[in-house]
Amino acid sequence: PAGGQWGFFGWTTVKPETTQVIITEGELDAMAVYQETKSAVVSLPNGANSLPPTLIRMLERFETIVLWLDDDLVGQRGT
Repeated sequence: PAGGQWGFFGWTTVKPETTQVIITEGELDAMAVYQETKSAVVSLPNGANSLPPTLIRMLERFETIVLWLDDDLVGQRGT
């Protein structure tokens, strides 16, 4: 985005001691997954085709990363 940086939706809700995170394709998906699982959930900044390299470093602390993407062509390619 112009004048800003990419970030994960929901990142501020992930507790420092969390060892597993679920990554969804969109914000509504993240909210729905959290509502049903109460797990740490974030969404990609711009859909399944967007994981900026600067955000990969943020994920290094997790033991487990779950990709919960849509079951469409874009989501399948994103996995």
